[in-house]
Amino acid sequence: MIPALPLITLAFAAVGCLCLAMERHALQLGANSRLVQKRNWLRRSGWLLLALATMVSVITGGWGFGLVALLGSLSAVTLAVIGLMTYRPRWLIYSTGACGIAGLLMSGPVIWPGI
Repeated sequence: MIPALPLITLAFAAVGCLCLAMERHALQLGANSRLVQKRNWLRRSGWLLLALATMVSVITGGWGFGLVALLGSLSAVTLAVIGLMTYRPRWLIYSTGACGIAGLLMSGPVIWPGI
């Protein structure tokens, strides 16, 4: 069985980082936003979080069901990120950071069961 909470939080953080790495979305948060200068860092961390989410889903569910669960959770969190970016764009920064930290903390025991 795939643990849904670490997968969803990692996927949300990954999609949020990739969304904030785009210049037009960073500028939507304000012209003097520090996110414009950190675009490369956000892009790299978004891809790393996406790779970690893929690793969590494949380790727990196998290549067949794990990838299907990953794509389903990516679809759901992308809808949530689009909603946040549309109605509450500032909340996306805080929720992306919180989900990233929570996802990293929860994925440790999933990847390394001895922890």
